[in-house]
Amino acid sequence: MSLTRINLIFLHFLLFTSLNSWGESWNHQHIDEKIHVTNNHETMPVYLHGDLASDYLILVVHGGPGSDVKEYREYYNGKSGLQLLEGKYIVAYWQQRGAGESKGIDDTKYYSINQYVSDLDHVIDTMKSIYPHKKIVLFGHSWGGTLTSSYLLSEEHRKKIDAWIDAAGVSDGTHLFEYAYNDLTSAAKRYIDANQNAEYWNHLLKMVNVQNALILSYSAMANIQDAANYVDIQKLKMTKRGIKTNQSLFPEIVQTNNNPSLKNFTKPVLLIWGKYDYCVSKKIKSDLKNYLSATKVTDVECSHSGHFMMLNEPSFFASEVDKFIKTL
Repeated sequence: MSLTRINLIFLHFLLFTSLNSWGESWNHQHIDEKIHVTNNHETMPVYLHGDLASDYLILVVHGGPGSDVKEYREYYNGKSGLQLLEGKYIVAYWQQRGAGESKGIDDTKYYSINQYVSDLDHVIDTMKSIYPHKKIVLFGHSWGGTLTSSYLLSEEHRKKIDAWIDAAGVSDGTHLFEYAYNDLTSAAKRYIDANQNAEYWNHLLKMVNVQNALILSYSAMANIQDAANYVDIQKLKMTKRGIKTNQSLFPEIVQTNNNPSLKNFTKPVLLIWGKYDYCVSKKIKSDLKNYLSATKVTDVECSHSGHFMMLNEPSFFASEVDKFIKTL
C-alpha cells in the first residue's frame, strides 16, 4: 500500500472520528422565540430560549404574584442561573396573567389560584404540542411554588410533568408570616450575641412584627456580611395590573397549605433555598419534605444568597439544577 493511500485512510479515520465526537453538537440549534398562550380572556407570552436538541424543557413559573418573568433571565444585564441553563436545555419563561406583557381583562374575578392553575395547564399543553417528545421540568419560585404545588394536587396534572423544582416556594402560605418573623428575630438575636452589626439588629428587633417581617427580611440581606449579593426588591418591575394581582391573590395564598396533599406526588423533586432566605422560611421546606413521598428528593442550599438565589448565585444554582436533571 502506498504512503499516499495510507495517508488518505488515516485522514478519513480522523475526519470520521471527529464528526462522530462532535456529531451531537452539530445537531444543536439555539432557539430564541416568543409564543403566546390564550386562556379565559388573557393572552400570555412565553419566551423560549435554549438548546432545541435537549430532551428537557424547564418551565419557569415566576414569583410575585405579578413579577416580570424577564427579570428571571437578566437582572441588571447579568446572566441569571436560568439563563446559564439555556446552554443545555430549553428554558420557557411564562409571563403569568396580569404580569409584564400579558394582556387581558383587568378584573379581580380572574385573579385566583384556580384560574392561574388553569392558565398553567394551558401553557403545559401548549409546550407538549410544540415539543411532544420533551420532558417537562416544572420550576416554581416563591409564589410560583404556591402555583406549581397547587397544580400538582391533580393526578391528571402530575402525569404531564417529569420533575418539580421548588425554589423557595410558598407551598404553605398559612405559616408564611409566622415563620418569617421567627427566622428574622432568631437571626437578629444571633448577630447581637456575636456583636456583629448589633446596632442594626437591635433596631430591627424594635421594628419587626409578624406583618412586616417579609419586607424587612429583604433589607436584612444588605446587613449580613456573608450575603453581600442580594436583590433590591424596590428595583424589580411590576405593572399596575401586576400589583393588582398581587393584592388580589395574597389573601388566598396565606390561607393555602398544599404540603399535606403533596404526599401523592411521587416524581423527582429538587428543593433549593438560599441560606439567608428569611422571606420564605426553610421551615416551609422542611415541613414539605415530611409529606413528600417522591422517589427522589434532592435538598440544596445556596451558601450566600437569600430569596433570589438564581440571580445571586447563578453558577452554583445552574450547576445544582443541571446535576438534578442529569439524574432523571
